[in-house]
Amino acid sequence: MTDIQLIASDMDHTLLEEDGSVPTGLFDRIRALREHGVEFAAVSGRSIATLQGLFAPVRKAVTLVGDNGAVIERGSRRVYTNALPTATQQHLVVHAQRQRAGVPILSGVDAGYIDARDRRYIAQLGNFFNAVRVVPHLEQFQQDVTKFTAFYPDGDAYDRVEKEFDRPFGSDLSVTVGGVHFVDVMNPDVDKGAAIRQIGSAYGIPTAHMMAFGDGANDVPMLRTVKYSYHVLNALPPAAAAARFTTASNRRHGVLRIIDKVLADII
Repeated sequence: MTDIQLIASDMDHTLLEEDGSVPTGLFDRIRALREHGVEFAAVSGRSIATLQGLFAPVRKAVTLVGDNGAVIERGSRRVYTNALPTATQQHLVVHAQRQRAGVPILSGVDAGYIDARDRRYIAQLGNFFNAVRVVPHLEQFQQDVTKFTAFYPDGDAYDRVEKEFDRPFGSDLSVTVGGVHFVDVMNPDVDKGAAIRQIGSAYGIPTAHMMAFGDGANDVPMLRTVKYSYHVLNALPPAAAAARFTTASNRRHGVLRIIDKVLADII
């Protein structure tokens, strides 16, 4: 695997430990990759601010992709933001509230915003947003946001996404499931695959020289984009079907194992 120039990995249930922490030794591997000309991209449905905190020790050496590709940073420089129109975000919030389609959340660059009526969920959302801010009437929110999220506390996002979001919005917006608790809605040109292609264009890296790892439905566009696509052993069926190769689960540090193989080939 001496032709690898970019390694991109999903975060939750793929690269990170089950408690959401960074696995030991990851930062040393990222530095080694960079020293040998291989870019590393952290690609997630999480907010960009959360990724900034996770990768603070190596921030200058990584590319961060937040909100499923709606925000991209290289080092400390933001190179791309794709915000939802205000009318669209408000419409999604009203839909979720009226249909009881999850707990609506609007993802800004620096925080997630929830309605005052849903403040009881703040603790559960702490791992996914750098900060959660309460507003009196979320349906009237007018600041820039890059992603709408419906949070399903019971973990039934996969069961409800088709009826509650795919059917009413899937033809006009990008709808994906970001794990059993989250349905994410972005502008129609936003997904992890589009983000990887954009990074490749900016860095001059063809998809044939890219490697990616994932476990969930929102990783499918990314896995279909790159030549070296891996699903972790604990992946859900959509990701497993989209990937060409398999590695060990996140609990057994499958992503790190493949990175070590790449480093062994290029050092």
